[in-house]
Amino acid sequence: MRTFVVAVLVAGVLVIGARAQRPSAREPMLQKTTVGSELYRFYCSNCHGLDARGRAATPAMQVAASNLTVLAANHGGVFPREAVRDIIAHGSGRGSVHGANDMPVWGTIFRAFEPNDTMVDVRIDNLVRYIESLQVSGVTTGQAH
Repeated sequence: MRTFVVAVLVAGVLVIGARAQRPSAREPMLQKTTVGSELYRFYCSNCHGLDARGRAATPAMQVAASNLTVLAANHGGVFPREAVRDIIAHGSGRGSVHGANDMPVWGTIFRAFEPNDTMVDVRIDNLVRYIESLQVSGVTTGQAH
């Protein structure tokens, strides 16, 4: 009986060890925060730069990412909040406030991480508020018409 118990314990340890050796699927890079500045740093700064003034995301990009600090200046001194929100949520088309159309559609990406529309909206709204806070000084912000 004792030999049987020892054999079962050894087999259990071997099975557990074999499972631990299997390569596990990598978790996707995910920032669970809802803080606008943290979302920007994690999701946007790779292309737009930590200072939000834009830069090429990769050497293969032909057009630099948009300078997000002059959106209000480029729109008559009014931050185009709804347009920025729409671009983050749904992507950009040619001639949009964002510029080049190779930006990821963050609304879809955020929803894939957490299918709660309320949390997706909170993240996008906080990200838009943060981008609005980065506008060059002397430019007023408000609702775009």
